[in-house]
Amino acid sequence: MEEEAGRFSTKHCITQSNMPEPDISVTTPQEFGSDYDYSHYYAFSDVSYQDYGLCEKTHVRAFGRIFLPVFYTFVCALDIVGNTLLVFILIKYMKPSSVTSVYLLNMAASDILFAVTLPFWAVYAHSEWIFGDFGCKTITLIYTVNLFSSIYFITCISLDRYLNIVWASSTNRFVKSPKCYVMCIVVWALSFLAAAPDLNFVKLQEFDGKKTCTHEFGGEHLSPWRIFLKFQMNIIGFLIPFLAMLFFYLSICCFAVKMKLGKKSRTLKLAVALVVVFFVLWFPYNLVLFLHSLQDLHVISDCATSKRLDLAIQVTESLAFTHTCLNPILYAFVNKRFRSCLFKILKKVCKRGRAYSLECTGSTSISSDLNTGIELTMVENVQ
Repeated sequence: MEEEAGRFSTKHCITQSNMPEPDISVTTPQEFGSDYDYSHYYAFSDVSYQDYGLCEKTHVRAFGRIFLPVFYTFVCALDIVGNTLLVFILIKYMKPSSVTSVYLLNMAASDILFAVTLPFWAVYAHSEWIFGDFGCKTITLIYTVNLFSSIYFITCISLDRYLNIVWASSTNRFVKSPKCYVMCIVVWALSFLAAAPDLNFVKLQEFDGKKTCTHEFGGEHLSPWRIFLKFQMNIIGFLIPFLAMLFFYLSICCFAVKMKLGKKSRTLKLAVALVVVFFVLWFPYNLVLFLHSLQDLHVISDCATSKRLDLAIQVTESLAFTHTCLNPILYAFVNKRFRSCLFKILKKVCKRGRAYSLECTGSTSISSDLNTGIELTMVENVQ
């Protein structure tokens, strides 16, 4: 993929001041908000010069420079607050002894690390990459690893619920064994594997006086890595996890209906909600991402369509990122024990707030009385 999932909206178009020349390999880096299209990426032997007209995208850049920094900051704040609270409650009160709590703890840590990268992309979307080559590789690696690991841990949670409800006897052995920790290691390993190409291909580059943090594949227009990375997010970041979740939760629903488990009706509703939310938030982004990949492969070359895709990918990507903010609510706040712990924390905070307020009020009244006494004494002395 020319730009990976989370950075599509910060770098969309390629800038090229001159028309392409036949039989010359062009390796110009991508820059967010440039005013031209991708045409000169492709072989020139079968295409005439007229096919490489300019495609102005000034309004796309103007929209992204305002919308993306604001939205990234908003998502970052909510993500860190919600998931930090989740981690605190899991460690302090609930103790990660069950399989689900172990997955939740890893998912929350992944979401927090993902949120930490968003301010960097916000600055990049607004201006240019100012964090150096090391920062380019590091931030990209952290971003990609935690984007995939968050999705994979969601899938692991659905697997655990499937084992817990449909195969209750198997899940007891699963909880008592270290298999869940092995699964966590596997998830992190797969996520690092998915992000490994970034260490090699992502580089700090400069074009037209602006620094960019982009993939660089050399002079190969359609290298295997370029094609693979274009569809990486679609296949292993969405399609496979979604199909797995769909299977697990459909099995849970069928089992609950078959066994007529009235007490499991809440589980049914939650299962449906989790699948629907995941699909609604991630499918639009992956659809636009797929169409954007077709544009990179020159299947779509219309300028008007390119503009719409650039705008759509900014909006749908931001929508997908809100899933990290909703994870604490979807996967933890529905738990009674978690809610009781949360209410205890809120009560303590309220009590401390009232006590502090009373202290402030008391000190203010004492100060007021002292001032009044001083004023009366001064008046008496004057008289």
